[in-house]
Amino acid sequence: MSEYHKSVKQSNEKSDQQDLFIQQLTMLDIRKTVKGRFASFCTAVGIQALMAMMEQDVAAVAAPKRQA
Repeated sequence: MSEYHKSVKQSNEKSDQQDLFIQQLTMLDIRKTVKGRFASFCTAVGIQALMAMMEQDVAAVAAPKRQA
């Protein structure tokens, strides 16, 4: 039984540390994180759009890909 209580006590300490970390976040930190992730998202979408346009150009010059 004592092992169970030890693990419960440790998990509560971790939760307290996480709560403290979340409270210390500033709006600037959150803004930087969101801005970075949004930039990554835009880059990924842009690359997909570019690949689609390139495939259309290839199909217009050569022939459409055959489904295997």
